[in-house]
Amino acid sequence: MQTCVGIDFETADYEKNSACSLGLVVLENFEITESRYWLIKPPTSYFRPELVDIHGLRWNDVKDSPTFEEIWSDVESYLYGRLLFAHNAGFDVAVLRALIAFYRLSHQKISYFDTLQLSKAAWNHLPRHKLNILAEYMGETFQHHNALADAKMCAKVVSKIANENQISDITTLLRRYNLKVKKI
Repeated sequence: MQTCVGIDFETADYEKNSACSLGLVVLENFEITESRYWLIKPPTSYFRPELVDIHGLRWNDVKDSPTFEEIWSDVESYLYGRLLFAHNAGFDVAVLRALIAFYRLSHQKISYFDTLQLSKAAWNHLPRHKLNILAEYMGETFQHHNALADAKMCAKVVSKIANENQISDITTLLRRYNLKVKKI
């Protein structure tokens, strides 16, 4: 079983480098074994009101938090050598790329897959595959748009689909649904 890491970012505005929180979970044998949550001080103090309405975070919540550059060594220690996943991974990967570029951080290649695509392939009978809808389908409750809660729910989606198919490793699961692993 390959160890996987689920991530979720929330941003202060529409700039991808404006991450204000990050949730991360380690998934081993389809069980969450560790979780981390960081509040992040973005490059500017501007928070779009409509995003505050979604995630509830404001400048005062993060102004004394570390920047992404300051937490990078800790974050990257979870990523390398592990397969990354996120729900609607294009967004979270774009945020990660933007942060790496903005702070000029050195990094290795990171492989990832998208739990949105996995859920669409596995549960194609559902009309929509937003994380809160999947949580309801699975009988789970969570605080949607809290970065850690979202990362945990992504992990639960992966685990549930693997268990439903009696699959014990991530490679077989991804192959079963013809999902491609992409690289950052």
